Amino acid sequence: MNIALPFKTPHHEHADLVYSRTGVARVGQHEMNYDRINRCFTNKPKDGVPVQRSAVVPARYGLFIARRVKSTDVNLMTTGVYKPGDKFDDKDDPKRTFIQPIRKVFQHDLLFGEAKLNFSEMHRSEKLAKLVEHTDLKFYKDIKPTVRNSTHLIVQDTKTTNVQSSFLVVSQPNELIRLSKEGDEPVYFWVPAMIPGEDGYSRNRYFTSFNTQEVQDVELLVNAQRRNYEKIPNQYNEPRTQPLFLNITHEQDTVNAMGFREVPKQGEFEQRLNDGMFHAPVFEDSICEGSVNAQISIGNNVALKGISQNSLPAYSIVTAPDFFPQVDNFDLMVYDVAPGTAVNVSHFYEGGLASLATARLSPNPELLSIKESIDTYTAVLSHKSKTATPAAKAGKFNDPTLPKGYFVSGFLPDVASSVFAPGWDVTYSADKPGSTDVYLSTEGLGSPFVEDMKLCAAANGMWPASSPDAARTYQGSLDPWSRNPTAIPLLDDEIGFHKNSPGGKSMKKETFGWDGVQGPFLENIDGKWKINFADIGRTDVVQNALDGKVDMSKLRELTSGELISRMTCLKHCIDHLPKVNFKGYTSADKMVAFTRWWLISAEAVDFGNEDAKGWGIPTNLIGADTKWVTDKANARVSGKGYLYVIVDVNGKKVTWDGFGRRRVDCTALYVCQVVANAVGKPKLAMATIKSGKAKWTIS
Repeated sequence: MNIALPFKTPHHEHADLVYSRTGVARVGQHEMNYDRINRCFTNKPKDGVPVQRSAVVPARYGLFIARRVKSTDVNLMTTGVYKPGDKFDDKDDPKRTFIQPIRKVFQHDLLFGEAKLNFSEMHRSEKLAKLVEHTDLKFYKDIKPTVRNSTHLIVQDTKTTNVQSSFLVVSQPNELIRLSKEGDEPVYFWVPAMIPGEDGYSRNRYFTSFNTQEVQDVELLVNAQRRNYEKIPNQYNEPRTQPLFLNITHEQDTVNAMGFREVPKQGEFEQRLNDGMFHAPVFEDSICEGSVNAQISIGNNVALKGISQNSLPAYSIVTAPDFFPQVDNFDLMVYDVAPGTAVNVSHFYEGGLASLATARLSPNPELLSIKESIDTYTAVLSHKSKTATPAAKAGKFNDPTLPKGYFVSGFLPDVASSVFAPGWDVTYSADKPGSTDVYLSTEGLGSPFVEDMKLCAAANGMWPASSPDAARTYQGSLDPWSRNPTAIPLLDDEIGFHKNSPGGKSMKKETFGWDGVQGPFLENIDGKWKINFADIGRTDVVQNALDGKVDMSKLRELTSGELISRMTCLKHCIDHLPKVNFKGYTSADKMVAFTRWWLISAEAVDFGNEDAKGWGIPTNLIGADTKWVTDKANARVSGKGYLYVIVDVNGKKVTWDGFGRRRVDCTALYVCQVVANAVGKPKLAMATIKSGKAKWTIS
């Protein structure tokens, strides 16, 4: 159960109680923190703890008298954007049975003869143990990872977990990732050599991660008909029966990653990974899943006709931190693609905004051995609204762009994702590889979760309401035919300033982004402008997490309205730039999802009222300073917006800058002053930069 405000209820008409039989808690480094002003849990730690770190976020459960209903009897969170394509989506909801809460059961409830209400939980983390069961990996000294259970993972103190007539599932505070140990012995696995595929790509490497199985079912945006785009739905043909990705950029008993005491020569690092034949440490996190049960004794003198004394358990997911706790999938749906429409607005080439609330997959049967409406466990529902108010019809209660004046977080499946590649919150698995009898599980997620976080954040955040978008950090690393552009722009100060970047030079220091990495920047080498950027293979986010460099404070207060403003302005820029699409798309539609334009700098500016910092603009780009674009007197638009620097590059010629960064030639350069005075009505002043001159156009 969650208390939802109008824009977060399925009917969007008024504040209401919203229910689900699945809860989503979050791991963290510190004890839970309840925000009494906003009446919600927050991943911001309590006072006295560095804000860069994270607090665990619990999920709250209660026992309810419930009834079986059809979808016509309740309001449901529904997809709205994906083309129905398989038996696991919500298109067949009219045929399904849902469980609707009618009345909460309280401690010492008079209805039950003042009986005592007892809650219990059972959780397991089987990710690493499944490596032993489903792969032929060899382990150092035959020390193999085993199943972790509730005593290792979940807070057991009843003073914390039992809250009046409710129960909290609370992850035990711990470091986000750590070296896996069995007793006092660390766990290492033998990294096999790379296996070349027929297409020239490795069958067991994904960039610099070890890929434990071959899977192809990823949700992609495709051109189904001319000028009509659709998302290919996941057919769930390849269950993730163990962690899909394992980190292999560290080696046993060495000082530095891969054992290099000095900066490796060009190609040496990649060759070492491809050759394999070394022991890599196994890292673990606290992600797990389980069930919550409730028991209440009914006295002989209490007659409750028609009410079963056997309660149905809840499904509990304890998963990765939510970097955007103020943003939900449904808030951003206007920027995904709706099937059957001629308006192509999608920002997401891979993944997208599908919510776990719309996935009709059964939970792990090993944890919930019941058959009661098992495929509607993740549904989020509210009571059926009888009448629609004029304000609700006009959508005023459901506008995520409007200021709300409060913070709110949730723990139901509508704030989790059902993009499983392998997934951010949860994925799907089966008892054995190749089985079509699949179910929701955490056992197929990447290990540790930050390994997969890096890979899919580089693909513009496949789960954009939880996972940050790091596409513009790594865009130059990817193949030109699959160069995912940024979908939800993060600003320069959110992704970090390299010491040699214009911002780093101006501040005379370097900073690091939410993931401990630094963003791209323009630099002049021998009279030629180049883009300096982080290489995705050599960026070690696992080490950053081990070193405590993952910074939750960079993004946790961003709202849906702010992200929508950034996306609106980016789309307006792409609409007015020359068409350069990857993957050979030649449609006249300039969709953000397909553009090859690379956003290398983004800064929030109140144009005309303040000077811009110009963090991404070198002082010698035009003349000898940046006043031509940063002085408020030189603003060509008015109001709150963004200073974007957008480039195209020659991706064929790439050179190295030290160990972890590359350079690529810049072939086109635009500086954009763009504002979104109203959603859908942005204003753009775009400067084309050529031969040290700026030519402005206004649209």
